[in-house]
Amino acid sequence: MRVVLDAGLLARAIGEGGTGLTSPGELSTVVVATLDVSPYLISVPAESPSQDNFLLTGNGRWRSIAIANPAVGADYNIIVPGGVAWHLRAFIARYTAGAAAATRLPRLLLRDNGDFSLMLLPGIASILATQAVDITWAQGINSRQSTGGLLEFGNDVPADFIAGPGWRFRTVTGNIQAADQWSSGRLFVREYSV
Repeated sequence: MRVVLDAGLLARAIGEGGTGLTSPGELSTVVVATLDVSPYLISVPAESPSQDNFLLTGNGRWRSIAIANPAVGADYNIIVPGGVAWHLRAFIARYTAGAAAATRLPRLLLRDNGDFSLMLLPGIASILATQAVDITWAQGINSRQSTGGLLEFGNDVPADFIAGPGWRFRTVTGNIQAADQWSSGRLFVREYSV
């Protein structure tokens, strides 16, 4: 287990104006209580405009979440609901390219609730006209195979990435065409209350 303690969050717990905790004994009870309820204390990188801090409580629960298909010719835009945080384990979807000639380049964009782009995960796939491709972004994979006439691509995601309320997962498909369709989207997450 790794715990990340943000100095700003700790200062707010103590009381920046001297109005919070008044003795080292009181500080130790706050820190111990924090460690007892969660393996993570998360803070967005300092350059993020959202400066969103959240504390994960409990052990979380595993969820498999079916995602509604976006409109034809559009990408997925998945928003983490209020009151929860998602530890992303995998995102799986099928991309079906229309007949228009173009090389599609699918990627997964992770954004915080201030619309700050945290990371863009490349797809190793390049999808041609009329191809149907199953794409998986998941922890610890990086592969390509053909199964039952479908190409399958795997792309690695960071093991420690946890998205807070209002954060977004978006597919960003270079050269997406009007008749292309994302479908069968599913997220596998560990969901925590915040």
